[in-house]
Amino acid sequence: MSFEGCWQFCSGTPKALSLASIPLFRISTESSVTIARNMRMIPLLRLCFLICMAILIATQSSFSQADTDSTKRSDIVRFADGVWYNVSSPVRWKKQGWATAGLVILGDAAVSLADKPVNRFWAGVQKTPTLDAINDFGNWYGLAPASALITGGFYLSGLAFKNQWARETGLILGTALVTSSMFHTALKPLVGRARPVTGDGHYAFHPLSGDDHYHSFPSGHTIMAFTISFVLARRVKSVPLKIFFYSLSTATAFCRLYSNAHWISDVAMGATTAWFSTDGAIRRLSRNKYRKTSLAVIPGIGNITLRLAIR
Repeated sequence: MSFEGCWQFCSGTPKALSLASIPLFRISTESSVTIARNMRMIPLLRLCFLICMAILIATQSSFSQADTDSTKRSDIVRFADGVWYNVSSPVRWKKQGWATAGLVILGDAAVSLADKPVNRFWAGVQKTPTLDAINDFGNWYGLAPASALITGGFYLSGLAFKNQWARETGLILGTALVTSSMFHTALKPLVGRARPVTGDGHYAFHPLSGDDHYHSFPSGHTIMAFTISFVLARRVKSVPLKIFFYSLSTATAFCRLYSNAHWISDVAMGATTAWFSTDGAIRRLSRNKYRKTSLAVIPGIGNITLRLAIR
């Protein structure tokens, strides 16, 4: 009778073998090593990303002394104005604006026809350590703490090193992200769409539900991630850098499908919302940097008074 893998009897002398020689233990050991490597890879990816952001800020040449122009608006005023401009934009829509909104809704409805086929595809994808690592990074990149870290990193480094490019980038990020988060925070419970994991189907809705399982539309992770990437891509001229930023948000889109958290139409609407929030923030902040000035000429008896108003 042989007890191979546990003990060998050779010349009547038992010799203990290592657990690695037993197939069952060998598989377990290899899996543990793989998992450990994967867990180390996740923070490493995040660290590499933050280092890249630091290098990006450091390599920008727009260093300048503090702006003492009295006609320049404070950042907090510009931020509040930018958020309000984005949030209230539907009030100012004309025919073209409403037509664009209608096309976006129709387009996403068309994308929803692919919800189930795409969901089945990702359900059949074999999980691997590499895909899991991309999934974890994509999940982190779409979280609010990551958004706050990136936005704060740009803005505070701009203040500390008098880097106007980094400061303005942080301000744009903050404006666009707050607008985006307000949109999806209000829309998710209002629509009440069922997530794929519920098994209710992609056209199941429970409006005003407090259950997170019915907060699928739109994808909040996708909105946050694409907002960051759209802003950063528009703030640089280098094509490789633009591709790099877009690849980061693509990892988040992959994450939401790979983890069975969203339908493809949720992700599509999230990316679309991010684009409009980014575009609105950039356009508004490019126009509200300085206070409006007006010069009034007031004629008097024997004199003329000039009055300069700054607001």
